[in-house]
Order: sequence, then structure tokens, then C-alpha cells
Amino acid sequence: MQLLELTPEEKAFLATASAVADHPLQARLGTRLAAVLSARLRVPVQVNVHRGTTMSAEDIQTQAVPVWQPGLTLATLWLTHRLGGRQVIGMASFIPRTLLSTLDEVLAETWADGDACIKPAIWTWQLEAGQIQTQLKLQLPSDSADMKRWVEGVLGHA
Repeated sequence: MQLLELTPEEKAFLATASAVADHPLQARLGTRLAAVLSARLRVPVQVNVHRGTTMSAEDIQTQAVPVWQPGLTLATLWLTHRLGGRQVIGMASFIPRTLLSTLDEVLAETWADGDACIKPAIWTWQLEAGQIQTQLKLQLPSDSADMKRWVEGVLGHA
């Protein structure tokens, strides 16, 4: 029996599976981010884990809540599509609060649904929406009790 060549889709799947094996919560969050952003922006958004971005606790500044760092390109895409535009032109000068609250809700739901025992980290995803590419970073709190309180607060207000 002769084996067939892998298709490009199969090769991409296998590459993604090995890239996300280190942080299943990060991979699951990336999948949910892709679904929510695709729905809210009404364009297909692909989210891939950016390898090598997890940092040790010594490298991370202490904080009590997660901090998102979306690229201005993502902010521009968000503003354009949420306001009914089709073509992204120019660059946003700020990160919309509605984008941050959407990201918070996705993180809180994902955290509450899974095994939420991880060390503080900075995670990065590469986002693609059509011709637009950007990065999205997330810095998690250093204390799991702080994260639990934050999740409860977000889910209580969502």
C-alpha cells in the first residue's frame, strides 16, 4: 500500500498541533479568539500561537489583572468593521475599550471552562484577517487568586 502525500491543510494542522502542545490553554484561547473576532468583525480571522513568547515569572512585571496588548492594526480593523466599513485605511491612534472588553470576556470564559492552573506568562498570537496581519499579546497575572477574582468579576458583569 502506497501512502499519499500530505495536503497543505494536513501539513498546517500537524505544524499547529506541535506548536500548541506546550500551552493547551493558550491554544484553546486562540481558537476562541478566532471564532469571536471572526463573528464580531464579519471577516474570517485566523489566530496562530506565536512560539517562544512565554516568559518566566522573573521576567514579568507583577500585576493583579490580565493585560492585553493588541496591535494598532487590530484596533484599526476593529474600528473599521464595527463601524460598518469594509476597507481598512489609515491607522487607529488608540485601542477601543469595546475590543478590550471583548477580549476580556473571551479570556474569562476560556479560563473558567478549563484547567486554569498556569504560571504567569506573556502569550502572543499572530492574527490574519485577509491581507491584514498583526499580533496580540496577553500578560497574565502573577497570582492565580488574583486571576480567579478577575474572572469572577468579568463573568458577573458579562
